[in-house]
Amino acid sequence: MKPNRKELIPAPVSLKTSSVGTTATTSVAHDIRKQDEQLQNLCENVVIIGWLSIIASTTMLLCAGLTMQWSNEVVRSLMLALRKSVETERTRMMFRRVVMAVSLSAYFLSAVNVLMNLFLLFGVNKLNYKLMLPWLLFHGVLFGFFAHLAIYMTITSLLVDFKAFVVLLASFTMIIRNRKAIL
Repeated sequence: MKPNRKELIPAPVSLKTSSVGTTATTSVAHDIRKQDEQLQNLCENVVIIGWLSIIASTTMLLCAGLTMQWSNEVVRSLMLALRKSVETERTRMMFRRVVMAVSLSAYFLSAVNVLMNLFLLFGVNKLNYKLMLPWLLFHGVLFGFFAHLAIYMTITSLLVDFKAFVVLLASFTMIIRNRKAIL
């Protein structure tokens, strides 16, 4: 069964004969109807995922836009939350740049996500898998980026422990090497 076809398969009419061919045709037609029902359920679920993602991305666009608009108030809130006793202009500008960079990247990713979800919805509507590929590629790259970021953050947070592990491993290696020289 090709996923790109739009015509529906008519319901088969079983013949009253008791030949083997009629039974096989009826069972194949029944399997095709079952596959069409499964494809229909899959399409409905993908449409739900697409619309929920569009709603979430639009909300993120709104939040990122408001954060960029009110960046001075956000920086002031960050400075109060961190309870900096000495507020220098340099610290304030650094926070402002960080807030703008995070907001701008979130805004850009949300706008691209809305576009990719529209491709997904159009692809499901037209039953054309080529329109669904941008959505799949974008989310694959996004998943890979954040997976690598999570691995990097985990390794850097464990780096202090890793240094201790390397020192212990080096000392054990020296002990084992010296033990062989002593024996």
